[in-house]
Formats: sequence, structure tokens, C-alpha cells
Amino acid sequence: MLFNGAHRADNSEIAGILIAEDDDNDICLIKRAFQKAKFENPLKAVRDGEEAIAYLQGIEPYTDREINPPPALVLLDLKMPRKSGFEVLAWIREQPEFNHLPVVVLTSSQESSDISRAYALGANSYLVKPANFASLVDMMNRLREYCSFTRQNVGVNWT
Repeated sequence: MLFNGAHRADNSEIAGILIAEDDDNDICLIKRAFQKAKFENPLKAVRDGEEAIAYLQGIEPYTDREINPPPALVLLDLKMPRKSGFEVLAWIREQPEFNHLPVVVLTSSQESSDISRAYALGANSYLVKPANFASLVDMMNRLREYCSFTRQNVGVNWT
């Protein structure tokens, strides 16, 4: 599956991004920033940690993998209801099928303890949500460049 030009294993379609974020305004801004940064990838949003795990497991209401395919990247907020981003991250890293799934923490917390804990649990990157939209677009552009450089199958055309 393609991921904004980058590939998944079967190279059949554009791969998706899962956004785990409980704030509808932040979801809207993130989606707009991805568009401005010229990501073509479908974005799926879940609003709490339990939904994120259900989506990744492909259980109700996410059983249809044509509509809800496994993501090629997870953007994860830390402060969510039902299960925190930390709990979701720990769960992801316990699942062998998600060993190579890039997880980028995208949160408002600048606490050094949160940053240390996220990396200790296996986050690939830790990004603090910027104060304005232009900075968010710039951050998404840099995320795409980073993924291209590290060949994380995100945001670059391999062909």
C-alpha cells in the first residue's frame, strides 16, 4: 500500500494514519495541517485510548479492514479518556505485529517526565503541539521529511 508515495508491504494503495486524539478541534487542525503539508494519506481519528486499541485490533466497530485498514503511522495524544496515550503505547509495543509501527506522540505536554516515559515505552518521536496553525503545518512537513529520511514509509514517493 502506498503511503503518500511511500509503500506498505503489498504496494496496493495509499496507507493510512491513525490519529488518537480526544479534542475535536485538534483533530480538525491536524487534518488541515496534513492537507497543507501535502500528505495524501487517509486519516482515521479515534477519540480515546480504548478506541485506538480497538481500531488496531480490528474489533467492533473497526472489523471491516477495507474501511479501517491497519495504519502505517500512529499519532498519539497522551491525555485521553478511558486509556491514556501511555497505556496505548505500552499495549502497541507488547504486540509483535506492531513491532515496526511508527508511533509519534503529538501532545501538549512539555513535561520532561512525560517525554522520558513516552520514549521508555517505545515512542519513535515526541512532538509538542505548537501554538499556531502555521507551526503545525511546518511540523507536519518536518514529520514527512523525517519519515522520508528514516524510511519509515511515510510521506515520500519511493518510485
